[in-house]
Amino acid sequence: MYKNIFLRAYTVPRDGSCLVITRDSCYKISNSTYSLISRLPGSGTEKDYLESLSFLGVKDPEGIFKKLIALKCLVWTDKSTKINNFLKELLNPAIELIPSSFQERIFPFLKEGLFKPETLFKFSLYGALTGLALSAVMPFLSGFRLSGQAILGGYENAAVVSLVLLSVLLHEFGHSVFAYLNGIGFRPIGFSVYLFFPVFYANISGVNELELKPKLSINMAGLALQSVYMCLILAAYSATGLAIFRAALLNISYLLIFNINPLINTDSYWCYKDIVAAYKGNKTVDYVAKLYSFVSFLFSLYLGYIAYNMAVQIALFAGKFSQGSWTKSGMAGALISAYILVIMLRGLVSRLKEGIVPKQAL
Repeated sequence: MYKNIFLRAYTVPRDGSCLVITRDSCYKISNSTYSLISRLPGSGTEKDYLESLSFLGVKDPEGIFKKLIALKCLVWTDKSTKINNFLKELLNPAIELIPSSFQERIFPFLKEGLFKPETLFKFSLYGALTGLALSAVMPFLSGFRLSGQAILGGYENAAVVSLVLLSVLLHEFGHSVFAYLNGIGFRPIGFSVYLFFPVFYANISGVNELELKPKLSINMAGLALQSVYMCLILAAYSATGLAIFRAALLNISYLLIFNINPLINTDSYWCYKDIVAAYKGNKTVDYVAKLYSFVSFLFSLYLGYIAYNMAVQIALFAGKFSQGSWTKSGMAGALISAYILVIMLRGLVSRLKEGIVPKQAL
């Protein structure tokens, strides 16, 4: 059984062709190919598709059928592929939360070309730098030190978590909206696990067809939008003095600082990658790339050390389990740790296979 995965996918016109954006990928196909796909069934056997192609007047149904498979428009699915896909989802979860089509409906006022690429780049750059500067100094400012925080109640903690999660979603919206403004469409936003970090993500695959500044503006847009939000929370704290705003500001600042680590799959990594690719051959850039690879290797060893400690803790629980001295909470913790360890080892192997540099996720 074949499945027509492009049939109801979100599409964007681009340079006389069509971008088809799925949950985790982006494909560029001709308008005629997409027009043909849109008239084919959602699923069926090879015979079904050959009959449909013949009915549509295609002169070489078998040749076009093979081409659609090569383009990954038609994907074979059976029991074994479903099992493989399930295992893939288990080890590399990608849960779509906000589809591209939904974003198109909630942002009807946005139009491609509304802002010049240079304007988008400057907003992303200055917005990101402003947020990072605030984040760097905020923990040291009077009234923001951890020792000065009041103990928050349950409802207050829930409010802080909500404010921080909203900042994370706005971060991903920043990537998606700027991708749209740069002409490559809104991008699905989802949830996954990267190494041992739970993460939200926006699928910006296909961004490589853009020039450097548009790529950088999309990469930095998440930080920029999150920084604007952070400034609004800062204004709210200044006006009210509420502890929930102070706690939210500290947590958001930590998230922004975390995103400047280029050794893992963060916004800074993709900025670094795009700059190095644009200036490949430059002696200084090549030297920086070699230095980066060495430091990234050391960081991979550190991640391996974390994985080793997790494995030791799991082994200790296994010993307790064999002796009958275990608890349900300990069992749950061990199972979660084992799951995260498998994901982390998978990420480490991927880093080593690809020359230390992590592969783009989601």
